[in-house]
Amino acid sequence: KFSNFCNLACRSCNSSNSSTYAKVLDATVANGGVAENAEYDLSNNDELWNSLLKYIDNLLETHAGVGIGLIGGETMLQVGAQRLVKWLAQHPQSKKIKLYITTNLTTLHPDIVDHFKHFQIVSLTASIDSTHNNYHYVRWPAQFSKVKNNLQTVYQMPNVTNLTIASVFGLN
Repeated sequence: KFSNFCNLACRSCNSSNSSTYAKVLDATVANGGVAENAEYDLSNNDELWNSLLKYIDNLLETHAGVGIGLIGGETMLQVGAQRLVKWLAQHPQSKKIKLYITTNLTTLHPDIVDHFKHFQIVSLTASIDSTHNNYHYVRWPAQFSKVKNNLQTVYQMPNVTNLTIASVFGLN
């Protein structure tokens, strides 16, 4: 997780996991400036970034396969996730990588999706809590039609090995 940057304010979420949620609720004071820091991405910290890359390099050198999971906020929109997927795709041992991404599937960012072909496995977990009219209520401000179109796109991607739909069940 590189940041809490997210384009949605889901009813099942909180300001620590969604910058939009934090901004909508004006949680800057209550949560120590979460909304104000929403644009901060850990990949902007050179020391942390280089440490992460060195760690992954070591794993790829010492293991037959490596699983890397990315979560959000919204993973497809996080600069750090985009940078990491690009770096992993260019790694000489990228075919040893099993890439796991959790997404709300409101967007399929090309800086991530275009690199799927470089990995051994790409597994997407789509966090979808409802459908049609209720979806907008639960996953504000997203529209279910966009998610439905993205599901169809993912279903046709030859490089996506697994697609799981995960729901957060609640009273909504």
